[in-house]
Amino acid sequence: MIHKIGLGTVQFGADYGIANANGKVEQEEVFRILEYAGLHEIDFLDTAYSYGESEKVLGEFIQRNNFLFNIISKIPSLDQGFSGKIEEILLKSLNCLKVKNIYGYLIHKFEDYVSQKDLWEQMKDLKAKGTVKRIGFSLYSLEELEMLFSQNVQFDILQVPFSLFDRRFSVYFKKLKAMGVEIHVRSVFLQGLAFLNPEDLPVNLRNAKEYILRLRRIAFESKSSISSICLNFALLNPYVDKVIIGIDSLDQLKSNIEDIKSIKKVERILNMLDDLEIKDEEIILPYKWAKAKA
Repeated sequence: MIHKIGLGTVQFGADYGIANANGKVEQEEVFRILEYAGLHEIDFLDTAYSYGESEKVLGEFIQRNNFLFNIISKIPSLDQGFSGKIEEILLKSLNCLKVKNIYGYLIHKFEDYVSQKDLWEQMKDLKAKGTVKRIGFSLYSLEELEMLFSQNVQFDILQVPFSLFDRRFSVYFKKLKAMGVEIHVRSVFLQGLAFLNPEDLPVNLRNAKEYILRLRRIAFESKSSISSICLNFALLNPYVDKVIIGIDSLDQLKSNIEDIKSIKKVERILNMLDDLEIKDEEIILPYKWAKAKA
C-alpha cells in the first residue's frame, strides 16, 4: 500500500497544522525526507505555488538528485494579484521546481473557476501542450463537486479531504471512478485534530471530544496507534488512488511507513470505525477553526 502514499509539502514552505509544533521544516530535513521517500516507493509530491517556499525547496532537491517524482501543483488564488493567463503562473512553478512539466495541475480555489469563465479552457490548453499530464480540482465542499457534475466538466484528478471523521465526499467515490477520475485524499488526520488531548480542545472544537475519546478507546482495545488507524482507514478505501500526508520530519515519515505494516489489523476493525464520522461542519472544516478560542 505504500505506493498509494503521496507527500504533502506545505510544511516544507510554511507553518501548517493545528498539531504542528515545529513550524516550517528546515531544508536539510526536507532533503532527508525526500531521499527516504524516493528510496521507499513514494513518488508523488503534492505542492502549490502558494505554499511559501515549498516549490523552491523541492526544486533545489530535484536539481541536486536523480529521483523522479510525480509532482502535483495548484493555481494560487487569482485574487492575490495574479492576472492574465494561468500559463504564466505555471511557468513560475516550473521554474521553482526546475522541471519542464508536471504530473498534475489543480484549481485550488473553486471561486476562481466560477468567476473566471475561461479558466478551465486554459487548463485544458496546458494539458494539450503537454506542460501538465492531468488537470483537476482541489475541493472543499460537496456543493462544488455537484456543480462540476451538473456542468458535465471532464477532469482527471480530484483532491478532497477524507478521514475517519470527514467522509462527505465518499458518497461520490464510486461515480468518480466510473468517470475515470483519480481520487487523491488529504487531511486523513484532520490536520492533527485526531492527536489532540480531548481535555484541551478549544471551545469551538469541544464537540469533537466524544469522537476523539471513542477513537482512543478503539486504538487501546485493538492495540493499534491512532496514526495507524487514521492512515490505513484511507488506504483501505478501494476507490482512493493517493493518500496525501503532510510530513514535518524524517522520523514522522518513518513512523507513517511503519504504520502501514498494521493495515491488516486495521482492516479487521473497520466496522468499529463507523461511529466516528462527524457531521458537524464546525469540526470537520478547518477554515472554521480560526474563531476557536481556548
